Amino acid sequence: MAPFRRTCRIVGALTLFALSGGDAALAQSVTTYHAAANRSGLYVAPTLTATAAKQVHWDKSFSATLDGAVYGQPLYWAPASGAASVIVATENDSVYALDADTGAQQWKTSLGTAVSASVLPCGNIDPVGVTGTPVIDASTGTVYVAAFVSTAKGPRNQVFGVSLATGKVASGWPVDIGAGLGSLNKGLNNLTQGQRSALALVNGRVYVPFAGRDGDCGTYNGMVVSLSLGAPGVDGVWMTKETGSGSWGLSGLAYDGTSMFLTTGNGFPLVSYSSTSWGGSEAVVRLTTSLDFSTSPTDYFAPANWPTLDAEDLDLGGTSAIPLDVPRATGPAAPRMLALGKDGHAYLLNRANLGGVGGQIVQQQVSGSEIITAMATYPTATAAMVAFETGSPACPGGQSGNLSMLEIGPKAITPFWCASFDGDGSPIVTTTDGKSDPIVWVVGSSGDGELRGFNGATGALIVAAPGGANGFARRQTPIWANGKFYVAANGAVYAFTY
Repeated sequence: MAPFRRTCRIVGALTLFALSGGDAALAQSVTTYHAAANRSGLYVAPTLTATAAKQVHWDKSFSATLDGAVYGQPLYWAPASGAASVIVATENDSVYALDADTGAQQWKTSLGTAVSASVLPCGNIDPVGVTGTPVIDASTGTVYVAAFVSTAKGPRNQVFGVSLATGKVASGWPVDIGAGLGSLNKGLNNLTQGQRSALALVNGRVYVPFAGRDGDCGTYNGMVVSLSLGAPGVDGVWMTKETGSGSWGLSGLAYDGTSMFLTTGNGFPLVSYSSTSWGGSEAVVRLTTSLDFSTSPTDYFAPANWPTLDAEDLDLGGTSAIPLDVPRATGPAAPRMLALGKDGHAYLLNRANLGGVGGQIVQQQVSGSEIITAMATYPTATAAMVAFETGSPACPGGQSGNLSMLEIGPKAITPFWCASFDGDGSPIVTTTDGKSDPIVWVVGSSGDGELRGFNGATGALIVAAPGGANGFARRQTPIWANGKFYVAANGAVYAFTY
């Protein structure tokens, strides 16, 4: 590649480097889940056409081993000088920086001792350390990580700032979430409160969503905690009025440049179907960056049957909602939100007015089984296309599979194609320029560690590339950077190239 000069700008939570004489895709830092604050999962790979994608294969020159399972997405850091890194955090409370070309360990930092499942009242991860995807502050070269740590006073939810240059914990960190909330006269139950969603970074604050643990044991509230970075500490919280109602979708908060959007799950104690006392469960909620919530119906949505969803554990919060700008025949794009529920329904919402209880534009069943995933989207001239994984999607023309593509219009949800892969990974989309040559990429959960690419316009399989022997954790998400795909597995990170 010819020599190039880098300049840096920040777009939401995605760092882009403008290049002279080089391939911009090779210098793009992936600083947050799905590569953008709006959680689109859309990557620009100028040379990755469908023809080139047929050559994608496991890059055995990249070799990286880890000390535990990884549920979060890897991140990619391309500093202004020095070697680029793949950043990964494990359930053993370790954070790694790996050479992006070889996988060699640049540094490893222990955040403490992970928590054994034997001391928790419920859960399905053992041990529990770092589960949600961290986030990078490109302006300071710091990665922020939410970790569950064993201490002399018992398990604690803590957030660490770690220097990407040295691996050292930054001054003022970690911040103990429970102690910080106590100063705001709010509570956190460390034994029953779980952290699964990706962290977000907006306007100098890190946002950390919380839910319960698998099994919904004990008492907790769905909440988002904000931490200031200049003077590290908890500086805000939003929590549901009703207990339960956790936020545990992989993507976490989605930010559209003005507002943040959160989805919540089932609340308890359960209420009758006739109740009108909605308290924050089964919802899409609009928050300001100060975590203010107006309580106006314009700023939240819940299905009309939310009490039934509560009673049957059919969370809306299992999949984070995403903002979409949907083309219209004339005039500006329609501001929309799309939410998916464990009941198999999709809800298309007006992002300017979420509508309150029952206020959706369109509600449509798009799966015969539960949906727990992260969506990825790309634009066309007439619609927003949205890919997601589910066991039994509504498929057009007799198709079948577990990967579904929806076509979203201003007032319509249309199943577009279905395809099959082994597992429950969450998809991403590559395009050559933001919209052309769309390819949907997803990893399976079988021992072959397979990465599959599907034509975004048709669903046709382009490539199935076997990887290593380590299986992927549930709903694992790949990234694209440095001319490679990176995906974390149980005790390893794999790269795929072409």
